[in-house]
Amino acid sequence: MKITKKVVALLMVVLMTVSVLALTGCGKKNDELQKELENSVQNLVDSIDVSTMAGKYKLVEMTAEGESYGEEELTALEAFGMTITLELREDGTGVMDIYGEQSELTYDSQNITVDGEKTPFTKSGDKITFEQDDTKMVFEKAE
Repeated sequence: MKITKKVVALLMVVLMTVSVLALTGCGKKNDELQKELENSVQNLVDSIDVSTMAGKYKLVEMTAEGESYGEEELTALEAFGMTITLELREDGTGVMDIYGEQSELTYDSQNITVDGEKTPFTKSGDKITFEQDDTKMVFEKAE
């Protein structure tokens, strides 16, 4: 519920910013308007409270090298103790565990950095999705 309110508030601020820029833009160059809009959006993204993302997540879907792995395949791997999990702490740090091998990480509102490699992600509800090269991983917050 808390995240939904923040998303709605974020969308309202973005829409208001775009409206104000559209109405006052007659006297400014397009480049200046574009830069102002980008700065406004970046400030909003930076203001998202990442502590709301904290928790333990479990891999629920994966695509790699053209192969897709859904719930059935991932459950079968779990039976052999092979899991991929993600734990995000409120302080912007965490751990990714891939088949028992743990890697420390840091995260902000746009990227998760594991072993020095920054990976952008999207968050929708209780799911976090990473896409890089030909690999896509979808994690869902564990209850």
